[in-house]
Amino acid sequence: MKIALVAPSLRDPAHARVLGALAEEYARAGDAIRVFPPRSGLTAVESRRALEAMLANVDLCHIHFFSRGLGWLSGARFPSRTKIVLTHQGAAFDFMERRDVFRALAARADAVTAVSRDGLRQLRALLPKTLAKTHWIPNGAALPASLPPAAAKFRRDTFILSVGRLAAYKGTDLLLMAFAELADERRDLRLMICGPDQAGGRLQRFAGRLGLEGRVSFLGATRAPAVARLVADCLFFVLPSRRENMPMALLDAMAAGKAVAAAKVGGVPEAVTHGVDGLLVPPEDAHALAASMRRLLFDPGLRARLGRAARESARSYLWPAVADRYRRLYARLVRGARGDAAKELEVVL
Repeated sequence: MKIALVAPSLRDPAHARVLGALAEEYARAGDAIRVFPPRSGLTAVESRRALEAMLANVDLCHIHFFSRGLGWLSGARFPSRTKIVLTHQGAAFDFMERRDVFRALAARADAVTAVSRDGLRQLRALLPKTLAKTHWIPNGAALPASLPPAAAKFRRDTFILSVGRLAAYKGTDLLLMAFAELADERRDLRLMICGPDQAGGRLQRFAGRLGLEGRVSFLGATRAPAVARLVADCLFFVLPSRRENMPMALLDAMAAGKAVAAAKVGGVPEAVTHGVDGLLVPPEDAHALAASMRRLLFDPGLRARLGRAARESARSYLWPAVADRYRRLYARLVRGARGDAAKELEVVL
C-alpha cells in the first residue's frame, strides 16, 4: 500500500513518536510511506497544497489529530479515491483547538479511531453519526533496545521519573507536591521530569517554593534514546495526569519492566490494573499519589513484582501489534476502494 501519515509537527516528541514508529513498521511490511509535514515553517496554504499533492499518489491517508496544530486542514481537498483514517490522539475532546475541523474530517473519513476505549466512548458521544465507522486501536510501546551510556549525574536507582509535557492537564504540580511529602525520607532521592515546557517556567518556580531546589531536574524536551536510558535507570515511573487518553510514556515504562504509579484517568486503567502491574490513585489527590510513591520507594519487592507484571501487560501494546491492527483496517478500506466504480470527485472540507 501507499500510505501517507499526517501529524501536526515532527518537532513534538509525541507526534514524531507515533509517526516514526508506524512508518518503521509499515516500511518493514513493504508499504510505501510518506510522512507529513515534510518540513517545518510551511504556511497553512502551503501545507494544504503540499498535502494535496502528496495525496495524488497514495492509497490511504492516516491523520493523527492531536489537540492542536491541524487547523490548516480546514479547506483541504481529498480525492475520493483516497481512503482517510482519522485518529483522535489528544488527551480529551474539550482540549481540542479546532473541533470544527475534526468534525469535518470525521464526516469525510472512511474510519475514525481512538487510542483508548475511554476515548472511543468520547468519540461516539461527540459524533454519534460516526458510530458505524469508529474503532479502538491503542497507542504503542517499544521494548528496550540497546541503550546509550548512563549519564553520570543521574546515578542508577536514585531517582523517580515522569515523562510528559509541562501543562496543567499533566498534573506535574501534583507530582511536585507528592514528592515534597516524601523527599526528606530519603535525602539522596531525586525527581526527573522530561517534557517540553508549556507552562512558562511556572512549575520550576513552584518547585522552588516547595523547597525542592536541587532535588528536581526539569530536563525539557528530551530525545528518545536519552528518555529510554532514564527509564532503564529510574526507581519507578509516575504519571500524575488530570486527563489522559493512552499515554505512550506510561506504556514504554511498563514495557521496560518498571513499576508505575499513575492517576486513574482516561485510558490509564485500561493499561494498568491496580496492585497487579502498577498502582492507581484518584486524580487530583497529591496525598494519595505520595502514599503510592512511598510504597514503591520503600518496598523493593513490590517494585520488582509490579515491574515484571507490567512488562508482560505491555506486550499487547507493542508497536508491531498496533501497526498490524492499523494495516488490517487499511487493507479492508483500500480493497473496498479498488472494487468501487465511483466517480473520481474531490471532497472539500
